[in-house]
Amino acid sequence: MNVIGIDIGGTSIKGAVFNEHNRVSSIKSRSTEISKGKEGILKGVLEIAEELLRDFPDASEIGIGTAGRVNSDSGEIVYSTANLPGWQGTNVPMEIQKVIPLPVKVDNDANTALIGELWTQNKSYTSAVLLTLGTGVGGAAYLNGELVRGHHWNGGEYGHSIFMPDGQQCNCGMKGCLEQYVSGNALVRMARQEGLSIMHGSELFQLIKIDEKAAKIVQQYIEYIALALYNVQTTIDPEVIIIGGGVIDSKDSWWHELVQSLLKFPVPVHVQPAVLGNEAGMAGAARLCLHETHRKGVTP
Repeated sequence: MNVIGIDIGGTSIKGAVFNEHNRVSSIKSRSTEISKGKEGILKGVLEIAEELLRDFPDASEIGIGTAGRVNSDSGEIVYSTANLPGWQGTNVPMEIQKVIPLPVKVDNDANTALIGELWTQNKSYTSAVLLTLGTGVGGAAYLNGELVRGHHWNGGEYGHSIFMPDGQQCNCGMKGCLEQYVSGNALVRMARQEGLSIMHGSELFQLIKIDEKAAKIVQQYIEYIALALYNVQTTIDPEVIIIGGGVIDSKDSWWHELVQSLLKFPVPVHVQPAVLGNEAGMAGAARLCLHETHRKGVTP
């Protein structure tokens, strides 16, 4: 059985065909035309799906992971930030099916990324949490073999839990959100506040061996991540916390220090890096289609 998995982000839209075992097509991608709002986003999704269907006409379903809060029963975008303008309120399956008459399942992109990671790592975890440290901070929780989507479809939104009361202003309207302290953007801001002219967090990691100021910033950043992980562990107590997102690409520069920082806490935290990179969302979206238990989650 072949299905299409698509991942919608604020920068790009990616898609591929998967079967029960792995990815069977090359990855197709488009830039997200956010300047055109909802229509631009849908245009990219449809172009990718149609291109994949030309190569795999037997693909029987489309799974989509997207930024924002998602009613996974109906496929409606309950809430979306300015990263995807005009996306809030869109019933994605209804819009897709106007052009492609296939079943469509939609979920939050962190949920699909977590399912993709668990599927690929082939672990029999019954509980796991994913934190994605990228432009922002995404999250997902999987407990007792089920995705935790929440009553308001807000489950796993750790990035907008309050980490520092009355702290840094967040684009969600609150102050002190975790996203403002452990995201890639937060790392760049911290560096610039100390007079370091960088464009991307990876540049800071390259400086830590030759610049004492950079080393101190990264150490503070690691301490923030460790505290966030501890908070997750003490509230949910998962078997594993997986860290993904763009920041993980530089893990060789800081992973050991993170593991050491976690040792000071009284509760053990089992943490591991994501392995799928930018394929996780696509793989997880496809995986949701490959199982009947969409509403309750899947057994990876």
